Amino acid sequence: MIVDDEEIVLDSFRRTVKGENYDVATAINSNDALNKLKIQPEIKVVVSDIRMPGMDGMEFLKILKREYPYIIRIILTGHADVDNAIAAVNEGQVYRFITKPWNADELIIILRLALQYQQVLEEYRFLARDVQRAIDNIEDLERRYPGISNISTDEEGRVII
Repeated sequence: MIVDDEEIVLDSFRRTVKGENYDVATAINSNDALNKLKIQPEIKVVVSDIRMPGMDGMEFLKILKREYPYIIRIILTGHADVDNAIAAVNEGQVYRFITKPWNADELIIILRLALQYQQVLEEYRFLARDVQRAIDNIEDLERRYPGISNISTDEEGRVII
């Protein structure tokens, strides 16, 4: 999703990523984006302008982090706001920032990397759930059969049965 109050920026973004086979959602402001996210929770990356009327991009991205923590957040900023964008990256609010006007190749690379990073995070969450299930099962077995999870080894490290 691209969020910007300037239609020309939204159109330019769509043109830049046209050949990448992305399903691009657009929003003209932060509230529009939040409404669209309610009906399209499968969105994986949000690129948001930092300066918009009403709720600015920084406030929007804070809400996004709280309500949709698994969405990768990217700031779109003019050169004057680079310090704010760097601070947001350093504070963990956003993954990266892109300056306007953007370099098309750089934008595409950043989006590819963001999607790869998002995929790694999904795999991590999946594996973490599996580990937690295994821990829960072991704890349940230990409650039902005290001592079952204790392992004894001899002096060479072999398991004693």
